[in-house]
Amino acid sequence: MSYACAGDYKVYYWRTKPGCEVDYVLEKKGRTIGIEVKSNSDSSNIGLPEFKAQYNPYLTLVLGDGGMKAEDFLSMDPVNLFK
Repeated sequence: MSYACAGDYKVYYWRTKPGCEVDYVLEKKGRTIGIEVKSNSDSSNIGLPEFKAQYNPYLTLVLGDGGMKAEDFLSMDPVNLFK
């Protein structure tokens, strides 16, 4: 997320009143990416499927338990997420 200013990304979070949420929403050049971070054994994730249904993002990711290792994500060049 520290690349947001230099890489011309917009960074948001998404939440609905009933409690669905996505931790990070990145936007760049008309593409949207939803990122959910799981840091405990609770791997339930109702927000990401709801976000996908409503916004049809270019990409969605789960980081941590049940998804990509945080270390792997943090070592990525964020430009590659939007290719």
